[in-house]
Amino acid sequence: MITGNFPAEFGGRSSAVVQIQPRSGINSGLFGSFATNRGNFRTSDIAGKFGGSRGEKFGFYLSGAASGSNRFLDPVDERNFNNRGRRLNFNFRGDWQPTETDILIFNFYASGTRFSIPNDFLQEMSGQRQRQELGDDNQSISWERIWSQNLVTNLVVFRRRYQSNLSGSEFDTPLFAAQDRRHTRIGIIGSLTQIFHGHALKYGFEAARITPREFFTFAVTNAKLAEEREVSKAALEFDLADPFVFSDQRTGSYAAVYAQDSFSPVKNLSLSLGLRLDYSSLPRSAKQFSPRLGATYFVARTKTAFRASFNRLYQPPQIENLLLANSAQARAPSPFAETGNAGGAVICPERVSAYEIGVAQTFFNRARLDIAYWRRNFRNFGDPNTFFNTTVVFPNSVARGFARGLDVRIDVPEIRGFSGFLSYTNARIVQFGPINGGLFLTEEFLEIGDGTRFIPDHDQRNTGAFGVIYNHRRSGFWASIGGRHESGVPLEVEAERLAALQSMPGADLVNFERRRVRPWTIFDFAVGADLFRKEKISLKLRFEAQNFTNRRFAYNFGSPFEGTHFGQPRLLSGGVRLEFR
Repeated sequence: MITGNFPAEFGGRSSAVVQIQPRSGINSGLFGSFATNRGNFRTSDIAGKFGGSRGEKFGFYLSGAASGSNRFLDPVDERNFNNRGRRLNFNFRGDWQPTETDILIFNFYASGTRFSIPNDFLQEMSGQRQRQELGDDNQSISWERIWSQNLVTNLVVFRRRYQSNLSGSEFDTPLFAAQDRRHTRIGIIGSLTQIFHGHALKYGFEAARITPREFFTFAVTNAKLAEEREVSKAALEFDLADPFVFSDQRTGSYAAVYAQDSFSPVKNLSLSLGLRLDYSSLPRSAKQFSPRLGATYFVARTKTAFRASFNRLYQPPQIENLLLANSAQARAPSPFAETGNAGGAVICPERVSAYEIGVAQTFFNRARLDIAYWRRNFRNFGDPNTFFNTTVVFPNSVARGFARGLDVRIDVPEIRGFSGFLSYTNARIVQFGPINGGLFLTEEFLEIGDGTRFIPDHDQRNTGAFGVIYNHRRSGFWASIGGRHESGVPLEVEAERLAALQSMPGADLVNFERRRVRPWTIFDFAVGADLFRKEKISLKLRFEAQNFTNRRFAYNFGSPFEGTHFGQPRLLSGGVRLEFR
């Protein structure tokens, strides 16, 4: 995972990049596994994979998984009303090496998810039964050619399709809502990597065509309850006889080119330099040149590495519900329309200036300490809002703001069977209005106008985590224990709303004097055994207890962006895994 010094080849990101190197089936022999797990809340999952090679030219990899739970999402009420879901996915990858210098990779992936939308108490009593279905599939073909030991090219052609359907029900309250949204992204990615006189040069491009299509409707079904929940006067006008209806489709594009270089001008000093140009056309045309600068200096005598980086980042608005979030129809029921305040305008791409300095120190080859201070200054910060209790989100952007923090982590490699880590983060986020885009139907946003300073609901000041693993390699027995602490996010509501929030279920998990969710700490435990490890077929057993102290906690509470979500109680699960090779 990369959180600083982003190479120029990575675009469309503002926080981190995760690199995954999939396993190829070529020259691997046959391998595979089958696993199943069961837990409380009727949680179950089953997964399998199979791969291998046919001669020295072709390898393949197949995998599939299915899962389900009666606690599928983080509920909006601790009693976990109407919270069932199922998920299924399938993946196929084929590697073909027609010559010693060429390799073609074919990939196909498909997944589908069906789940019920969690209810609060009043919705459960009224019989609300909203459902949502998600689906996505993608296909790609990539060609890698090795021209020489110093020159490699890559070319990828891809297609990705996403869809989301929200189905309302007869007794929805205080709003009925339905959605049919989908978009397809078709594109090409290419790169050339060259080693030249100590320089690792890489040049590349990316181009994509995006075709979103959206339909969304809502109607107030209980005007009294909607008014109690501060639905705006303009939104109250849409009832079952005259619902809000939006339908639109567009065609947009995204393109980028970049160049980067990694080299060492003097001993122990490594530099990474890059420049990227991004262009996007949804919801309007915009572009940015993004320099990427990084340096690392290693002190061999003390095994200390110092690093620093500056990155300009560019992230187009998320495509989900982008057409509606930027429409005049979305602004009409917004509280912004009633007051004439700034806000509700078209969302622009997120632009970030990211700074990081850090140091990594190894102690006697027994522990590694990593410390990093980072700051991000942003304009048009993307922060989507959730539509009431659903998982439907509408993109919006906050005009400007900053985030800064200090990350400290200690990693201890395995010593006599024990290994572990300890981490701590102190962070702060401040934003300034107005808020643009989105679909805001409640009055909480009346006070966030042009230049208004506020602390968002993801401002987690202090976060800590630890993990300890014991592995008895001779017997195959292992055990782990871990924990996580979070200091609690702000309520982000006006003073006059505090009384109403204090009467809501779960209010004891909030410190209303500080206007923050109370701090919480949870612990996880797992134990297992790897049997018959030297045989062709091995067996792995596992038992896990998440939040085994059964600590009650809330992730957020009454947020105008996210609503209320409660953390998991004690979750117990056990499973078995068969592997063959």
